[in-house]
Amino acid sequence: MLLKLLEKLGKKKLLLDRGLSHPDYKNAKPWMNRYYLLFRHRP
Repeated sequence: MLLKLLEKLGKKKLLLDRGLSHPDYKNAKPWMNRYYLLFRHRP
């Protein structure tokens, strides 16, 4: 269940931020940074 929740949050975050180009990327929470590294290839 937690993984599904993280996946939903991660996808929403990816849609909003579009990766490293977003100015708030470095301000993201540490778990989100790790999530980015794992799933940044997703649309």
